[in-house]
Amino acid sequence: MPKVPFQNKAKHNCHIGGVVVRPGETRFIEAREHPDYKPPIVAVVTQSYVQSLFELDTKDIKLALPDLSDEDLGQLEALEKARKPKPRKGVMEAIAAEQLDRAAGDPTQAELDAAAFVESLPGIDQDELLQLALDTEDEGQKALIAGELQRREEASE
Repeated sequence: MPKVPFQNKAKHNCHIGGVVVRPGETRFIEAREHPDYKPPIVAVVTQSYVQSLFELDTKDIKLALPDLSDEDLGQLEALEKARKPKPRKGVMEAIAAEQLDRAAGDPTQAELDAAAFVESLPGIDQDELLQLALDTEDEGQKALIAGELQRREEASE
């Protein structure tokens, strides 16, 4: 930090940043210690990702929608609704479609795993299937194995 001159115009000693300045004296002190010091104004302009996205064309916004968080999607929707003179129809439709897709939800990993397990059961021989039923602790898998064994028994009769 640069040093600046300070002149004590008072009738008593001034203590500034560990320096005693007697009446009528001038001393160099740290600029930030000076009574008239004003910190430099640093203009930090940050534009959010959503705001940047809002300024793009409709086709570019549509491409970016799947990558937005739910919160960002809501912010984009609010920005678009407030757009003057009116919101872009294509953007509003794309946001609504994305929200519907998210509400419908994709199958969870557990659902995908269960479906794959069910599909694999017909390919497992009887002894392995019985051993799997004994080894697994998952009640859902036990029920699926029991159903497959039941199906096989009915098919053999």
